[in-house]
Amino acid sequence: MHRISAVKQQLRLVCQKQRQLISFQQQQRLGSIISQRLIHLLGPHLPTNVASYVPLAGEVDITPLNTYILKQNGHLLLPRVTGVDMSMHQVTGLNQLVRHGKMWQPSSDTCRCDEVPLIIVPGVAFDKLRNRMGYGKGYYDRFLANNNHHRSFLVGVVQEDLLFASIPAEPHDRKVDMIVTETSIIGGKPWKS
Repeated sequence: MHRISAVKQQLRLVCQKQRQLISFQQQQRLGSIISQRLIHLLGPHLPTNVASYVPLAGEVDITPLNTYILKQNGHLLLPRVTGVDMSMHQVTGLNQLVRHGKMWQPSSDTCRCDEVPLIIVPGVAFDKLRNRMGYGKGYYDRFLANNNHHRSFLVGVVQEDLLFASIPAEPHDRKVDMIVTETSIIGGKPWKS
């Protein structure tokens, strides 16, 4: 396990350097393309509760998708971190976000939601076997290990050049059901509500 963790950490550094090579305009373009692909795929079958994320620097900016979900459903679920735990909280507008370290998250007065059938998941890298590699702190691993989320449909989003043939995976790592990049869709059946 220790060797896998070391390899993952090296790959994280390589991916973060790769992300730094992309200009803000390119990130915006990639985010727009991936958001439109997700809207096309998921839009007709959008469940009431959809969990997404607010991008950190270098992550795919899916703000157009988040805005679409807000318009369609009237609310959106976004991650809130407290200590080592992460939970999803309902927001009715992006103005309900507050700064928490390097990230934006729902304010403390937002409502927690434990029933999440569809989760849009960020990652540092993914592979064509649908493995996800995060930042190494385990927030999503712990969140997804919760029994309420074992049947959630997981959609990973990443730029194409951070989609590898294979990345190291550990027993606790949960595969995503689908990966969407600006040029590829990897995975099984599309989401059906």
